Amino acid sequence: MAETNACEIVASTEGHASPGAPERGTPEPGTWVAQEEAAALCGRSYDTIRRYRRNNKLRSRTRADGAVEVPIVDLVACGLLDPLLAREDVAGLATKSRAERDLVAARQELAVLSARLEAATARAERAERETRVLQQLLEGSQRLLDASLRGA
Repeated sequence: MAETNACEIVASTEGHASPGAPERGTPEPGTWVAQEEAAALCGRSYDTIRRYRRNNKLRSRTRADGAVEVPIVDLVACGLLDPLLAREDVAGLATKSRAERDLVAARQELAVLSARLEAATARAERAERETRVLQQLLEGSQRLLDASLRGA
């Protein structure tokens, strides 16, 4: 399965639920959905999702059947998907008590913060990997320099 890393949200697919279409309602945050489903969930066009992928704002992977998928957390992190609107009928909010509305707002904030945390963690892991590679290159260069100075 091919995976394209995004500039801002770089992470492996480990820890994500297996691919597939959602049953009913909104998929869990760790799942991946097809581009068409992502467009429908976000209320955007298919071309918008493709453009975000091309601009490396969304990670993607290709299933065995050729369908391209994007993770839900990336849709939230990029601002394409509002977790509140994805889970609640806006008209239904008016009939809820203040405590229920506060709970919905808290869940929305938690979903956004969770997506941001996942993205920040992925960036930190990538920076750590890059740092290790650079340290190894520096150590190798130092060894070569030492060897050439001994030989001179």
